[in-house]
Amino acid sequence: MSKAVMLSIQPKWCELIASGKKTIEVRKIAPKCDMPFKCYIYETRGGYNLCNKCDKEGCYGHRMNARCYKGRGKVIGEFVCDYIWDYYFWQKEDIDADTIRDACLSHDEIWNYGKGKTLYGWHISDLKIYDTPKELGEFFGYGECEPDPIKCHACRYIEHGNSWAGIEADCDAAYEGLKQLRHPPQSWCYVEELSE
Repeated sequence: MSKAVMLSIQPKWCELIASGKKTIEVRKIAPKCDMPFKCYIYETRGGYNLCNKCDKEGCYGHRMNARCYKGRGKVIGEFVCDYIWDYYFWQKEDIDADTIRDACLSHDEIWNYGKGKTLYGWHISDLKIYDTPKELGEFFGYGECEPDPIKCHACRYIEHGNSWAGIEADCDAAYEGLKQLRHPPQSWCYVEELSE
């Protein structure tokens, strides 16, 4: 097994990554990993509508002609993050054209996401999109059992809404203190994949 990171990414961004257009993933936090490190792409289940007439996302003018693309809720691929940029945008005008192009974001999207705070641009290299997406259960996360359902990505207690009493004893810890993922990370988390 090898330590890596899993990122939750919306379907529209997964499409741009898979096409090779998006080569920078902008996040508010960077992992503490030696570079390069592997990143798994979890495509979220959220969907979006593209209009068949004007090809705009979320178009309500031609609502009856919209086609909906829903995310698969699976790990669709992986890439190697070989470096991370620190972005310090003190004002909107500081955002350069290269960042906009490589991240496939607008000035406003970047500014509204960071609001003047440091952002981190994870560089996407050696991209591999799987022929058959992987299930979350094939990956294991780090950490002690959390009595808070927001923080725990492993326990079946979230899934079934059971009581939190005695959670440590009944937790699905599966491999050398790691816990099998049952829920995707909100942004990203450290993971390991069980080798064949």
